[in-house]
Amino acid sequence: MDTQTVGWWGERLVAAYLQRQGFALLDHHYQKKWGEIDLVFSRRQTIHFVEVKSTIKKEVVLVHKSGEPLVYRPEQLVDAKKIAKIRRTVGSWMLEFGLSSDVSFDVAAVQLVPKTKEAWIEMFWHVE
Repeated sequence: MDTQTVGWWGERLVAAYLQRQGFALLDHHYQKKWGEIDLVFSRRQTIHFVEVKSTIKKEVVLVHKSGEPLVYRPEQLVDAKKIAKIRRTVGSWMLEFGLSSDVSFDVAAVQLVPKTKEAWIEMFWHVE
């Protein structure tokens, strides 16, 4: 399964999961030159901007330029730089849709197991 397919499945699973939890889907794949928002939901007068990180492994190993292995979990890819891009894009979304509401920046880490057709979703709420 290629990374684009993994991401697509992860976003679909998170969207379905949040809708079952009572969230209303407002938008998905909102894009500007400076950033993208994967999913936008509302619930209880709060707009949730959700960044989805999906993988087919619980931990991913990359090799650093020094040759040392780096092990990370998908949610760790949402660093301060990524959050800044999301915040700027959220500002554009809010202006475009004329909304002013409480907002939450959330991260969904998804682990897919294609062989058994299982998936695990871990939500990280109110990421700063």
